[in-house]
Parts: sequence; structure tokens; C-alpha cells
Amino acid sequence: MSEKVSEFFKVSGKFLPASIEALDEFPVFNYKLTRASYTVYTALKLYHGKKGIYLIAEKKEEEFRGDFNSANFTAPEGSLVFFYYTTASHSKVKHRYRKWFVVKSSEATELVLEDEEGDVNVRVRVKNLEPIKMLSKEKVVELDAIIRNQGWLPSEYDPVHTLYYYWLIQRVHESTTAVRAKPEPEAKPVTAVEPEEAPVEPEKLFERPEAVLIAPQATATPVERTAVLSEAPAPAPAEPAEQVQRTELVKVYLLSMRLPSKYLVQSVRVERGQGASSPVREIRMWEGEYARLAARLETLRRQCYHLASRIFAFVPDFGVWIAVSEEALEEARRIGEYVKSELGKLNISSDRYAVKAVPVFLEPGDAKSLLDAAIAHLSSDAEELAARIKRAEEERRRKELQRLRRELETVQRLLDTFIAFAREQLRRGEG
Repeated sequence: MSEKVSEFFKVSGKFLPASIEALDEFPVFNYKLTRASYTVYTALKLYHGKKGIYLIAEKKEEEFRGDFNSANFTAPEGSLVFFYYTTASHSKVKHRYRKWFVVKSSEATELVLEDEEGDVNVRVRVKNLEPIKMLSKEKVVELDAIIRNQGWLPSEYDPVHTLYYYWLIQRVHESTTAVRAKPEPEAKPVTAVEPEEAPVEPEKLFERPEAVLIAPQATATPVERTAVLSEAPAPAPAEPAEQVQRTELVKVYLLSMRLPSKYLVQSVRVERGQGASSPVREIRMWEGEYARLAARLETLRRQCYHLASRIFAFVPDFGVWIAVSEEALEEARRIGEYVKSELGKLNISSDRYAVKAVPVFLEPGDAKSLLDAAIAHLSSDAEELAARIKRAEEERRRKELQRLRRELETVQRLLDTFIAFAREQLRRGEG
């Protein structure tokens, strides 16, 4: 376990085979803009970020394999599963279906999924999955207060309100009737976590949160240093104009990656022409063991870019990778640990190489240009992947089809995140 990530709750049931099968086919308005996926959630974790302690989730996301109408997978009993299907035109969503389940040992049952955007309800058959209700907006707000009152910040990417409610309050992982039989405690959210369910007691975990959150960032950006100095007994008051200016800036995260390449293990041979004025050529070579190392280093680089693309978007117009959530800090840290581990296997020192996310503050106009470019590039990537998926289907290349659909799912999810962030910044500007 990382020093910055602590496991707070984890289901421990046995693995069960689960399935979702459409008895009536899901409507497809535009194949390129159709998505079907399920996400299995198995744990809640606490990530120590610079702004505070985030409540995040451990999950596994998969798209429907083969077609949009059936999925088979395994999941531990007590885990929560979120099903999502949507098909759209270029201007609006035409049909959308969402449903939460808890993994429980049960016979195959039928239920009807309601169309949230259109009027085409679909019957599905599920096995070892018990449906649970989607939380109302009022309930989410109430749970948000409970989580924040414990000193945590809810993740912007994971549905931690739903996970917290069904695991720590309703305790659906303990009984098949927990959702209906166990009443919700009125004002004791902390007692919902029994000692045997929590690997680390929250009181002990956060005895000195300032040591975790502030000490590692002693050389952070000037903005963060100002935040620390503001806690001093006699802080120097900031000018009103500076305070207003800072609130108007938009915070994003840039990815800094210093990675080794195959040129680290190259050998160079110089060739001269026979004449006095003949050019000199440098020939780069990788032979024997160095050829194997070069291939491993290039694979490492490609994998790092793949991992980064789950949270960060590359913007060619600006030549940068950007993200819009503080979770980018944790993702960059994980990539950095992966690089160090792989280089260790190759007996190559990792001292010269590093991966980190750097928070930067942009003027609203600059931020809009950067976000617009990122959204345009992600949209283009999604369209290109959809076209490649169509060709793979026509040629019946199943393995490639599965890989392309997973890539499209990741790109579409990242695109939705950037669009939501851009809209939020627009609303703030109008306010």
C-alpha cells in the first residue's frame, strides 16, 4: 500500500459468475456514439492529496464484449456493479439506461430497465446480481455532508456517495435483505464502519493529517506556499486585488514525464567517405543484449503514455498533457513507481527519470483555449476509434475489436470529464 493511499473498506466475499443479458435488444441510434459498459466496485480508499484527504474507489471497468446486449464477468460477493448504456446523435442523447446492482448469489431473474431519455424500455436477465436503487440528488447531498464532516473530500471521478451508502450504512455486503431490512442511522455516520470492516481506524489514520499533507510539499508552487503561510499566527494580509485575481484563475494539472528511450543503450559508429570532402555519417546500432534492452525501453514508454491517457489528455496544439482533477497527482505517482520498478528489472538507475503532475493556474481565456483544444482532440480521437471499430466489425477481427472498444470507452469518459469541467468554468465566469 502506498504511503499516500490507505485502504478504508474492502469487500471480502467469494467470487461469483455474474451476467447481464438483454432479452429485448438495446436500441442503437448511431453506432459510433453508442456505449455499453459495466463497472465493478470493490473497495473505498483514502488518498492524501494537497487539498485534503480524498475518498476514492477501487474499480474495474469493462465494456460489453462481442455486442451491446450481453456481458459475463466475475466479481466478489458484496461488490457493487454499475451498468451504463447510451446511444446518441451528434446533437443529443436518444436512449440511456443506468442501473446499480449488488453481487449476491441468486438465480437468474428478469427486470425492466427504464429508458431515461426515450420511451424504449428493455427487459434484461441478470444472474447473481440484485438490483438496488439509484440515489436521489437529495440523498447524494446528505451523504456529501456526512463524508465531508469526517474530513474527507469526495472523488470527482468515482460514485463514492453511492458506495458509502450501500456498504457502510445499508451494509448490503452482509445480507441479501440489507437494503430493505436495515434502517439508516440518523446522525452517526462514523459508527457505520465497524472495526472488523475497516483495516485502518480513521481516528488513528488521521492523528497528524498536517504531517501528511503539508510536509511532502515543502517545495511546492508559490500558490501552495501562500496557503501554508496563511495559517501562521500573524499572516501578512493579501491585497484585495490579488485575492480577486487568484479566485479568477483556473487550476489544471500538467504532466511532466522524463522517460528513458532506446537511445540510452545505443552504440554509434562513425563512417567517413574516401574523399577529403566526403561527408561523415553516424550510424546508430543496437546489437545483441542492447537490442533487447532497447525494445523493453520503448515498450516502457508506450505503456506510460497509455497509463497517462486514462486521466490526462494530450493537446498537440500546445504540446502538453493536461488533467482537470487533483487525482492526476496520484495517477502520476503511480506511473512514476511503475517506471522505477521496470527500470530496476533492467538494472538501469531511475535517478534521472521522473513522472509528476504539476498544478498550474491559468487566466480564464488561456484556460478556455487549452480546454477547447483538448476537447476537440479527444472528440477527434473518439470519431477515429469509432471508424476503426466499424472496420474491425466488418472484417470480424474480434481481438482488435475488443481492444478498440476499451480504448473508445476510456476516451469517451475522459471527454465527458473535460466537457463537464469546461461547463463549470463557464458558469463561474458568468456568475
